[in-house]
Amino acid sequence: MYFDRNEQYGAKGFFVESFLSFYNGDDKNLNSNTDTKYFETALGFSVGQKWINSAGFVFEVKLGVGRNLLGNSSNDAVLKGDFCIGYRF
Repeated sequence: MYFDRNEQYGAKGFFVESFLSFYNGDDKNLNSNTDTKYFETALGFSVGQKWINSAGFVFEVKLGVGRNLLGNSSNDAVLKGDFCIGYRF
């Protein structure tokens, strides 16, 4: 959801988004020297900013946090960050 009222270049400005992430990994147990594989799902929110210049170049930065839903990982939350550069046709 964008909060900028200027429609000159379309979707731009400050925004909030929700996300659903699916990921897997290994938890390393240092005491027994074993690895435990896991699959996890996280639901969360991100905030960011998108800039579009008059030449059509797009720059976007966002940061988010989500809560793990399945409890298979040793972490309770996941962090998400993006930096994007693109061109709008």
